[in-house]
Amino acid sequence: MRTGTRRTTVLLASAVLTGATVAQATTIESWNRDNVVTDLPNWPPGVEPTHTPGVTYDSTLFTGTDRVASDGAVIWKEGAVIAPGAQVLTESPGVGDNCIITSGTNRAVPGQIPKTCTDQFQSAKRVKLEARAAGTGTVATDGIELTDGKPLDMVFTVNDADTTERAYRVFKKYINATGERTAGFVVELGFGTGDDFVASQTGDGLRFSPRQQGQNPNIPAFEPLPFFSMPPGDSELGSLMSAGLFGDAADNRNRTIDGYFGLPAGVPAWTDPACDTDPSGTGRSYYDLVVRTEDRIETVGDVQGLHSCLFGNMLPQGSLPLGYFWDADGDPVTDADTIADWDGSGRSPACGGDGTTLDPDKACWQTYVVLDTDPTSATYGWPVLDDTGNFTRPANPPVAVPPEVVQYWVANPDTGDGVTPFFFITELDDMGLVNNNYWITVEAIDAWPTYNPVSGTATFTMRTSNVGEGGGPFSAPWLATLPDELDPEPAASDVAVTAFTANGDSPATVAEGDEVEIAVTVATADGQPTASGQVVGEATAPDGKVIASFFGVFSDLDAGSPQTLSFNWLVEDPTGLPESATWTVTVFPDGGDPNSGDNTATLDVTIGAAPTVDVALTVLDVPGNAKSGGTYAGSITVANVSNTAASGSVEVTANGEAVASFTFTGLQAGAEEIFDFAWTAPMVDRKLSVNWTATVSAVGDDNPDNDGVAFTTKVTPGGRNP
Repeated sequence: MRTGTRRTTVLLASAVLTGATVAQATTIESWNRDNVVTDLPNWPPGVEPTHTPGVTYDSTLFTGTDRVASDGAVIWKEGAVIAPGAQVLTESPGVGDNCIITSGTNRAVPGQIPKTCTDQFQSAKRVKLEARAAGTGTVATDGIELTDGKPLDMVFTVNDADTTERAYRVFKKYINATGERTAGFVVELGFGTGDDFVASQTGDGLRFSPRQQGQNPNIPAFEPLPFFSMPPGDSELGSLMSAGLFGDAADNRNRTIDGYFGLPAGVPAWTDPACDTDPSGTGRSYYDLVVRTEDRIETVGDVQGLHSCLFGNMLPQGSLPLGYFWDADGDPVTDADTIADWDGSGRSPACGGDGTTLDPDKACWQTYVVLDTDPTSATYGWPVLDDTGNFTRPANPPVAVPPEVVQYWVANPDTGDGVTPFFFITELDDMGLVNNNYWITVEAIDAWPTYNPVSGTATFTMRTSNVGEGGGPFSAPWLATLPDELDPEPAASDVAVTAFTANGDSPATVAEGDEVEIAVTVATADGQPTASGQVVGEATAPDGKVIASFFGVFSDLDAGSPQTLSFNWLVEDPTGLPESATWTVTVFPDGGDPNSGDNTATLDVTIGAAPTVDVALTVLDVPGNAKSGGTYAGSITVANVSNTAASGSVEVTANGEAVASFTFTGLQAGAEEIFDFAWTAPMVDRKLSVNWTATVSAVGDDNPDNDGVAFTTKVTPGGRNP
């Protein structure tokens, strides 16, 4: 589920400036998100964002800073990667000190160790760039000509604060969510976004480069151009599919086990005996790349290797094969290994098919590895590994998985103890993406159209475009029927919002600075299936500005057992709060809802000023003249001039000596209280001035200007007029 509140930021315009002084280069400061909206990016101060671990979120990439149209996003699964999903590191620890990488912490110790450019294998370094619209154009041997490449623009801010020439390694996963197979893609450097994009030119201080980790400055150029990657690609220039699915461990320093899809030497692919299953000799599947100019990288031809033979070009998400996975260490955080895939077409010879005819009745689980089929074995259902711990292959894969082995897998899911090996089904999501490797060098930026000599900064754009295969939505034959072992899709259920309150009230009145409990109750109607899903809400001012957000998850919601989700709203906004707001909350059941009419509720809230405490002494009533020895009545008036009840005390003195003291409790806003006292004038034989002072103190009163009053009484000897 990708959901959440989206907030905009102030747009920064770039100006074309001339007459600038020469800037000698260059640090990429940050990912500039003027054309981006990130899920749940801005919550009220003091409230933690409710990004839920394990849930995938978006930083949506728009075609312009107006944030109207979008063809994709940077996505991340909350955990070791956090919002906004990408960051720039300059001179991070390690030899590969500059990179564009995911935001967050090292997956080995999540939440504790910041990411670096040299984090270990499988540490969630790669920025996930998801294309959601199929582009159009022509893919030819001499290059890709884009008609409408549905570009995804990532913009970066650069400064010229020092004179160091730097190359930045880009860690990227390019994900196909376009609904079509991808015929090819293009990565370009330039300036601006959308229709305002201008391609970078040779010699303007922005280019792709062949620098590798640990190499010193004086960064070389790709020569000669066009420069073609060496199959299957590497950390300098490459576009590789998952080594866990396609690849020999012997050619990969990060793996000890081969990719799942593999064939013994001389065995052809069952789909096409003439297809070249391993053109690179490494077992990898990949796109060849070419550096067409110093600012443009293109794919060359179709996907190479066994993936092409079995599935064609890169598949779209939602049409990927299903796999059965074996988690050998019982830890769901570490990667599991694929040990079977589902042929829902029934075409595979492993399922009894003829290789071409669609026959879903013959659908089966098939495997490219040898499995332990001895039910008395301690490793029953596991892959059989050789002395080096690697897969062993059947003589002519794939072969059918015995049904009793599948049932054993079904009977041994994750126990949750973190150590017991288990089996599970999921789609082979790594088949819908490629890992891209390349370097960007930034040099002098003063000639860029986005350069601002006052700030010494500029922006550039890394644009990724694609060309789809066309032909409409892709239909995956391997999903023509689904396995019985697959968990059923959630059933549609009528889920309603039955209560929506702020501190128990609806409508409600709150004040700036209050911490308010927003509570949403959801329920299913009688006879409806058990439901799970999400609840999303936001508070909007009368002008449409979003001032707060809410996101919650419910599960196992049964009829007659409503659930209440709560969120603490700190009523603050640095830019100023409105006098009122309307909360709107909507429930999204995972399986859909046949009755959407009761999915949404609103809550009107009146927002008062922040609670303040300010009490004042308004009247000190004592005589102006008194006779020696006479007794007189006096009074002091305390007024609450704030907007909340107050409690405190009053002290009255005459010439520094206490005359009276009083306390007040719960004095309401706008109210006043009068305290009376008696005073006896001192015995004097000459005129005396008595200086009165009254002071008030109250809990939380930080305005001392009205906390005291003073008066003077003239006392004359008794029997004489003053």
